Amino acid sequence: MSKETQEILEKRTGIVRLVGTDQKYHTSPVYITPKFEEVTKTFYVGEKSYKGKVESEDNEKVVVADGTPIRLTDHDSFRFAHLQTFNMESEEQRFLLELALADEMVASSKDEINPGVHRFYIEDKEKEADSKIGKNQRVFLAMEKLRSMSLEEMQDYGRLLQIFTRDMSRAQLEAALYDLALLKPMDILNVSEDKNSKHKIFLRKLVQADILKLVNGKYMSGNELVGANEDFAIEFMRDSSNNALITQWNKILKSSEPQAATTKSKS
Repeated sequence: MSKETQEILEKRTGIVRLVGTDQKYHTSPVYITPKFEEVTKTFYVGEKSYKGKVESEDNEKVVVADGTPIRLTDHDSFRFAHLQTFNMESEEQRFLLELALADEMVASSKDEINPGVHRFYIEDKEKEADSKIGKNQRVFLAMEKLRSMSLEEMQDYGRLLQIFTRDMSRAQLEAALYDLALLKPMDILNVSEDKNSKHKIFLRKLVQADILKLVNGKYMSGNELVGANEDFAIEFMRDSSNNALITQWNKILKSSEPQAATTKSKS
């Protein structure tokens, strides 16, 4: 069971509803049949199982599930349609919702929709509102973070987020970062919370300045391996026995920056 599905089924208040993922499903209900194992006479709804017992009904033998909040037999299928609501205070309604969510045609939320698979999704207005508020707050924090940055800090963030290139103007870089803050604010915020961001930025500067080479994911200094990947390269820089070499790289990096700026201004 996905986290989204579990959160929905744990609700005990409010109303959620089934919404068609496309207009063609707005007038086309579906009928969902619970999974039933004939040999063991067991019904499966989501991650729950219910043993069945054979009963006579209208001169016919049917298997009836034991312990379900609504009557369930091996002959039953249940109709689900666009804008059908489920009252989460009702045990019966939650059972029907769980039955719907157990079917591959129903997505647990709008964000989980796969158009090639899902015909319906569960709409939870309250949760969607909370999610929107949360995202708006994250956008605000990411914007505030960008506003307080110097150009160098923006360039560093741009390097980590694979946005910055040497020929970018400040306006272009700012625009790219602000666009990212609107769409994916956590990408900006995660950089500020990453304890390795300083080392990652330094690695990218070294590669950009051709002091290190990145070969098939490996960080190389000439023919010497600095790290088999970014994590190992960071450990290399943290090792105090490499301080002299890192200081040398830093000097080369700083001496190359004014020269790069002069070259750009001449062009």
